[in-house]
Amino acid sequence: MSVVYVTEQGASVRKTSKRILIMKDGKPLQVIRLHELEKLVLFGNIQLTTQAMTALLNEGIEVSFLSSKGKFRGRLSPLESKNIPLRISQYKRYNDMNFRLSIAHRIVERKIRNGRSLIMRYKRTHSEVNLDTEIQHLDSMMGKVSDQNTIPSLMGVEGESAATYFRAYGRMFLKDLQFSSRSRRPPGDPANALLSLGYALLTNEALGILAAQGLDIHIGFLHEIHYGRPSLALDMVEEFRQPVVDRFVLSLANRLVFTVENFDDNGDKGVLLNKDSFKRYLALYDRMMNVSFKDKESDRNVSFRSLLSRQAQRIAKCILEEEEYKPFIMR
Repeated sequence: MSVVYVTEQGASVRKTSKRILIMKDGKPLQVIRLHELEKLVLFGNIQLTTQAMTALLNEGIEVSFLSSKGKFRGRLSPLESKNIPLRISQYKRYNDMNFRLSIAHRIVERKIRNGRSLIMRYKRTHSEVNLDTEIQHLDSMMGKVSDQNTIPSLMGVEGESAATYFRAYGRMFLKDLQFSSRSRRPPGDPANALLSLGYALLTNEALGILAAQGLDIHIGFLHEIHYGRPSLALDMVEEFRQPVVDRFVLSLANRLVFTVENFDDNGDKGVLLNKDSFKRYLALYDRMMNVSFKDKESDRNVSFRSLLSRQAQRIAKCILEEEEYKPFIMR
């Protein structure tokens, strides 16, 4: 099973027999057997025929729509899960502040710890870079998490920790691409462009996995409800930012997989990958998400995609059984 990304502007997605056909200017670009397709992700101006849409829905295959630059627009998915009791419990848990704080505390603590782990991993091979001040501050921030009795105060600790982490993160870039501070809408430099795209792809994956589990993606526990915001997906992404996207981007930069020549300055739209580099990034991201490695917690071979599914199951079980939630830890 695979995730297929379609980026060729003006292309169309059609159905032929038991296959999905991606066409442009009357010529086939790619043919995918329906039974081999897990998810379809369309970027920008891509047409999806009614026949293809019907076939994808019948096969239970989700389609995500993103802008040509990677901003999530929406999703076409088969019928929602029939797990009504789970969603009813989720709504009840949202109104239980003790329950919300319990999950939120663990997500923030684990996010800070994962950031610290990435810094420590880097420090072991780059002893010449002094990151002790940032590590000590993150240790202090972890100690403050359990003292926070409201979501806003907890988010304040998370925000201060993120600023400290990114100061250290910027000093890990050793080659052509550099990182000074986090900038998002729009990304102000190549490193931020890589981070923003990675976070968008990861959030898109979390959306589909949580919805397939039967959860309401808009009802989170750390992130407050805002109209149209997939708060639960954002909650789950927090524990995977450093292990998945930040580590991936740092590797791309320091191995010179991407240099400044791979980016275009689009003025008000920010600095973005050029067309060919955008496709290459998607391919590398997809490969990284599928790489198998030994999970020390379960002692099993896993991939980051399978771990996202595991965490969605843990969230559901926590909601239904009030079992303590265990976020993913980077070791």
